[in-house]
Amino acid sequence: KTPVMRKAVTIKPANEAAKSQPKALLSAAPKSSNFPYKHLMPIPRQRTSLVFADDQESRCFRLFQNHTSLTLSSYSKSSLWNQTILQACETEASIRHAVIAIGALDLTKATNKKVHHEFALRQYSKAIKHMERSLSLGTRDLRSALILCLLTICFESWNNDIQSAI
Repeated sequence: KTPVMRKAVTIKPANEAAKSQPKALLSAAPKSSNFPYKHLMPIPRQRTSLVFADDQESRCFRLFQNHTSLTLSSYSKSSLWNQTILQACETEASIRHAVIAIGALDLTKATNKKVHHEFALRQYSKAIKHMERSLSLGTRDLRSALILCLLTICFESWNNDIQSAI
């Protein structure tokens, strides 16, 4: 089996990202000139480094970070979507893959391309597998389990499968 090359990505605080906003956002966007969310400002973040398997994972994570989390948090003043969940991505692979999957669903809705939906389903499957592994090892803490439950409901709802979400 060929080893997967992983790419480290540094998340800059908002004041650093704002200086290079077009470059930072365009690098997160697909190469297509009709990507729908180029204009969005990054939200404040602590500097951190996440490892993604490929550019598509990185793009969908960035979309969640810069657009989807803002959409989800527009209903409340909570820092759940744009801080708590993103911080949990640093230590929990299952949460990171669920966030990438939701970002890919957002991209699917914006572009109406099947390839993004298929990628979302693969990432969601990875999230479930990571969750099952940590449950079998007994390493899942209550906070991470609750965050993943919330992300599962969000994914299933966004994927128009309300029965599975409930």
